[in-house]
Amino acid sequence: GLANTGVIRYCHNSGTVHNRHLPSNIGSGKPADIMAGGLTPRIFNTSGRIECSYNTGEVKCAYYLGGISAKLGSNNSVIENCYNQGTLTVTEFVAGATTLGGISGTLSINAGGDLSSTVKNCYTVGTISLPAGASVTERMGGIVGYRNANNAIKPVAKINGVYFLSDLATPNAVGENAAICSDAPQSAAALKQQATFAGWDFSEIWTIDEGAAYPVLRPQDNE
Repeated sequence: GLANTGVIRYCHNSGTVHNRHLPSNIGSGKPADIMAGGLTPRIFNTSGRIECSYNTGEVKCAYYLGGISAKLGSNNSVIENCYNQGTLTVTEFVAGATTLGGISGTLSINAGGDLSSTVKNCYTVGTISLPAGASVTERMGGIVGYRNANNAIKPVAKINGVYFLSDLATPNAVGENAAICSDAPQSAAALKQQATFAGWDFSEIWTIDEGAAYPVLRPQDNE
């Protein structure tokens, strides 16, 4: 389903999410609606939130893919304290269109040109699988694939505390912009050290087996 004003909290997916529609056979449909996310395909534009949740399953799609959500809307939508360890598999590559991010495929911009949606305190170590002959493009990022605007925006305060495995094929945290969160790519060893995750809450939200495993969310009474 699609998240709107509600909150997705303490949820996880370990199965396969597969949007089987392909641009080559969708006919008169809308290719922009071909999307898949580990927890939801899209958070709409009115303050939807995903927090303290994770994905370890495979996400398969042709157009928009995200480890947590394929699309993150404007007007204060948030993904916070989440992680992805699942594979993002592009089922049919379309140059200039296929978009993927380890956490969210896209982030939207509000009417004033500011980035009003937030990705905070998230990481991904999931792998990326592309069809034969396809290559990483500027619409693919370790955290976010693409910002839905061509104008200059102020993104740093809205995308922070994020990390992804430097072994991934995507060189940047945000696909087309190497300047955003330039410290986001980290080695596997660094991502198993609490010190890497500056500002994260390891007392109430996260826990880590130091040096041996990536951070995970602490169990909650209502899980």
